Amino acid sequence: MHIDGSYLDLVDATLGYDNSAVLTDVNLSISAGEFVGVVGPNGSGKSTLIKSFVGLADRLHGEFTAFGVDAGNFKQRWRIGYVPQHLTPTGVLPATVEEVVASGRLAKSRWYRPPSRADRVAVNEAIARLGLDGLGKKVVHHLSGGQQRRTLIARALVSETDLLLLDEPTAGIDVEAQASLSLTLAQLATAGTTIVVVTHDLAPFESHLTRVVWVTHGRIEYDGPPTQSVLTAASEPFAHHHNDITERSAFPPHRGTVP
Repeated sequence: MHIDGSYLDLVDATLGYDNSAVLTDVNLSISAGEFVGVVGPNGSGKSTLIKSFVGLADRLHGEFTAFGVDAGNFKQRWRIGYVPQHLTPTGVLPATVEEVVASGRLAKSRWYRPPSRADRVAVNEAIARLGLDGLGKKVVHHLSGGQQRRTLIARALVSETDLLLLDEPTAGIDVEAQASLSLTLAQLATAGTTIVVVTHDLAPFESHLTRVVWVTHGRIEYDGPPTQSVLTAASEPFAHHHNDITERSAFPPHRGTVP
């Protein structure tokens, strides 16, 4: 089933790995122009949810369409940009920051082509926007974890995707860089990019969010507006590693309920 204007649609979906379910009863639609924050405690399944959008987790049951096409037959992978939580972009060769970021410009092309002037400008702008000035010639695996993460984000930015997925993008990044990243994402959203952020900390993004999806115990327990009660409930429990955030009085008690 495809909803007009939506990019991703999951209906009664079970998601996991090697026939082992992590998320069940998933009904979710991501539409054009949204800025969605996905939150939940460790082990709740929120990273599996976002990985399923790019084929890194399996659909074990139910329907899943991407841009109106069954996800299994979706070919326009360049339309979805993904910044993973742990993967470092070093590969086998010692790639530099510029080379990794520039690879994002080739996502739409089936064949290698020499970089154009527009490519070089876009790469330099992305490097600057992510606070990586002066590091373009550095080998990525010589950088800190936070710098590697920002390199991956810059790569996603230059690919000019319709849908940008980020898994814990602020991990290992200082407060100033978080504010800069938040502003960059807000600008992208204003320009038409749909954004989904998996995070333990909504604070850097809360002024830009259009929606919050709360995952716990392998189910979506809330999917709705970023009301103050939801943002307040999300501001504390992950720091204390609560296993069941639905026990908190500030959290809406029923799935889909708007407090």
